[in-house]
This record gives sequence, structure tokens and C-alpha cells, in this order.
Amino acid sequence: MRPTFVPGDWLIADRRAYRSQPPRPGELVLAADPREPSRTLLKRVAHVAPGGATWLEGDNPAASTDSRHFGAVPREALRGRIRLRYWPLRRTRSRQND
Repeated sequence: MRPTFVPGDWLIADRRAYRSQPPRPGELVLAADPREPSRTLLKRVAHVAPGGATWLEGDNPAASTDSRHFGAVPREALRGRIRLRYWPLRRTRSRQND
């Protein structure tokens, strides 16, 4: 997710965000990797299809493995919504619109 996030950034995720509402385009989410479900991906929601299938994209298309490679993910694969980065302090700020 460079340049938005880099290794070492500490994030706060709302793991209940999608229990009652669908994701919205532009939101940053944690999702189960469809190729290896025990692995968690950090991606941006590009769009949501009827039925809840979510198209995810990385912020660096040239270096990102995302829905262009593995297709849309089901809503059940979403593990949380990123609310903010809290470390390192010099890079701390909210990453979502509420």
C-alpha cells in the first residue's frame, strides 16, 4: 500500500465495521487473501457489486497484487476497516472519511 502505508506503520482497524453496513469505495480495509486465507491484505475498496462482492486495489498499481489478479472478494472476507495510523508519530493521521 505504498505510498499510503509503509512497513512499520501501526494501524487501528475496526473489525466490526462491516457487520451492519457494506464497505464504501475509497475505504481502506483488511481482507483475507483469497489465495491464502490465513494471510491478511491491506487494500482500498475500488467498488462494491450487488451481492457484496468487493473489488480491492492497492495504491501502487504497478507493484500491487489485488483484485486485478484474484477477482472480487466476498463481503465475508473483509476483516476490518482501517481507522487511523498511530505510529510512527510523524506520519500519524486519520486515513478514512467518516
